[in-house]
Parts: sequence; structure tokens; C-alpha cells
Amino acid sequence: MRPVTKLKPADFVTLLDKTMHKIQATYEPYQSAKEPLAANIGEYCSYCERPVSDAALAVEHIKAKGLSKYERFRFTWSNFLLSCARCNGTDNKGDKDVIYKNIHFPHKNNTMLSIEYGQGGLVQVHSNLVVGSPEYQKAKALIDLVGLDKNPSHPRYKPKDKRWLRRDTAWLLAVKYEQKYQGGNIDLDSIIDLAVAQGFFSVWFTVFENYPEVRKALIQNFAGTTPSCFDPQNNYNPIRRNSTNI
Repeated sequence: MRPVTKLKPADFVTLLDKTMHKIQATYEPYQSAKEPLAANIGEYCSYCERPVSDAALAVEHIKAKGLSKYERFRFTWSNFLLSCARCNGTDNKGDKDVIYKNIHFPHKNNTMLSIEYGQGGLVQVHSNLVVGSPEYQKAKALIDLVGLDKNPSHPRYKPKDKRWLRRDTAWLLAVKYEQKYQGGNIDLDSIIDLAVAQGFFSVWFTVFENYPEVRKALIQNFAGTTPSCFDPQNNYNPIRRNSTNI
């Protein structure tokens, strides 16, 4: 999952209409935070990474606004991410109680170390994490929170949930253009334009594992991606950073 850096109150961001905007500590109504969030971290679901725009993109309350004990965070910038309706639906995140110390999040951890992606829309806990270890459990909690691993073989899969299929489609497209890129039949800018339009940063990043120039460009062109989570001296592979617990 793409790690992101959220701006802090008093930071400035260029909105989609090219105007400069100062990040506020609170947004009331909370929906008014959607444009600065999108400018900060891109018009993608913070969880499944698919592109979401306009009315379908929602301000996501990490600490659920439906739980009375978190009412004080209803309008708080630090409690916002962006989400699609499926990840934030009642059959997935909904009003689940989130305890930060028990789960990885893309704005707090290097979630590229939490989740592994593969062909067929595969999502699983990263193979580098020891099964049963605290960090394994936190990564699994992230997947379970939004049902990111749901596919037709999952016991709680619903046919309308096409996230796995969209992810697999992006994988096949990335593989197709990786082969074209390897053969010199497409340039870097075109690859990045395709990836940004299609979304699913982690899929493109995984497929292009042998091309550091592509990985670097992906990090630079997906708004809000955290550069410090990647090692430019080691093919831009994900690395631990001091501000996270992985």
C-alpha cells in the first residue's frame, strides 16, 4: 500500500484549480477537506489505491465518526484520509474501532512493507514479515480493516466488490507495458501517464521492480507519496524509517 505524507495545518497546497490553499486544523463541514486532501495525496482511495474522483471520493474518518467516543474528531484534519465507498462501506471499514498501535496506516507507517501484491489481484501480508509477529498482525489488521484481500474465494466476498478485478486489470496492463518498455517501444513519460491515470501505485511499483528510473518517477508523480520510505541506493526498495514502527 502506498505510504503517503499528509500535510500539517498551516502548510500550503496547490489545489486542483491551481489556487494555493492553507491547510486548516479543522474543516467544518468535513466534506470541505476533500479538495485539499486530493491535492495533497492524490485522487485515489488511500486503501485500495484505485482512482476515485468527484462525488465518489469521500473524506474518510480514520477514527469513525459513527462512534460517539470519536465525535471530537469529526472535523479534524489529522483524522482524515480519502476512501472509495467500497473500502469505507459497512461490510468493510464502516464504524470499526481503530486503535493506531494495533494497525498499520499509510500516513503513519511504510505500508509498502505491510502488504504484498501479485497477479490475479492478490493481496497478502508481506512475506518479509514473520507470521504471528506484532508487525505481521498489524499488517493483517490493515488488510482486514477494509477487506482488501476479498476476492471470489474469500468467505465474506460479495459479487459487487470488484477491487480485486480492478487490481488484476492494472497488473496485466503494467506487465504489458513493462514488456514494451523493456523492448524500447514506449518511453518513461508514457508509462507514468498510464500509471497515474490507472491508479494502483503498488501494482506498477511491483511490476517495474527492475527499473529504478520508473520506480523513482512513480514516487515523484503520485502526489503525496513519501520519498523517505524508499531507498534510492537499492532500486528504490521500501525501507524502514524512524517515524514508523516497521
